[in-house]
Amino acid sequence: MFQIEIFYSYVMMDLIFLPIYSILLIICLKNILKEGGIYVIEDIETSYWKRGDLYGYNFNYGYHHKQSVIEVFKAIIDDINDEYLNTDEKKLQKLCLINEDVKSMISTITFCHNCIIIVKKPLCEYSNRKYRFEDRIL
Repeated sequence: MFQIEIFYSYVMMDLIFLPIYSILLIICLKNILKEGGIYVIEDIETSYWKRGDLYGYNFNYGYHHKQSVIEVFKAIIDDINDEYLNTDEKKLQKLCLINEDVKSMISTITFCHNCIIIVKKPLCEYSNRKYRFEDRIL
């Protein structure tokens, strides 16, 4: 028996208006997006909606809502640079809706007008290297 594996270089999610769906989808994409692959989340404007509905979905997020896709991915910015955090600071980063395995695959996050662009990290990029100035962050 053999298994066929398909990997994508580019995935653009349009019409996913509920922020939590975008978060769940990146967890699924971890296994099908190629190294260096690009994931674009569109229509992030709904993360700012405090009320209302669209296509049968109700929205009650708003500015700085902890479950909005914008706030979740803003929190990952420090994970991208976690080699510069000390042990106590790294513990604070665990308080996120996206698990460590998925966060560790992210190379870059770019916030644009009404979208977020995420690039999957190549395996060799900064993999578990020791920070040469570690004594300066302890």
